[in-house]
Amino acid sequence: MTDEDSIRELQYKWFRATINGDVAGIADLMTDDVVFLTPGRAPFGRKEFIDSFKAMNEHVAMNCDGEYTEIVVDGDLAYATARLNITVTTKNGGTARQLSGYTLSVFRRLPDGKWRLSRDANLLTSKST
Repeated sequence: MTDEDSIRELQYKWFRATINGDVAGIADLMTDDVVFLTPGRAPFGRKEFIDSFKAMNEHVAMNCDGEYTEIVVDGDLAYATARLNITVTTKNGGTARQLSGYTLSVFRRLPDGKWRLSRDANLLTSKST
């Protein structure tokens, strides 16, 4: 499997873990020092992401799809741009919210040989209907 294939597989695993509410699965796909950048919020790390994901799982279900449009690998570092679509539906039957947009992600290959998400700039916004 090429490095690009491994990074695409990481994205697929992230989607599956998100859809299934698999906190441990998502945690295994990021570095300990991961940093997330999102609109309107200060940068945050692994603990904040996991805590937020756990809290969201109690109230919403998420479905996501998308693909990396570019992957560049240089040694043990890589970056990728992606176009994503996410549907967030409240578990109490509320209206689904559509999010769409682009991300820029940085990955590191760790000593175990696996790629992990290290930095993520998520520019998803509410999709107009």
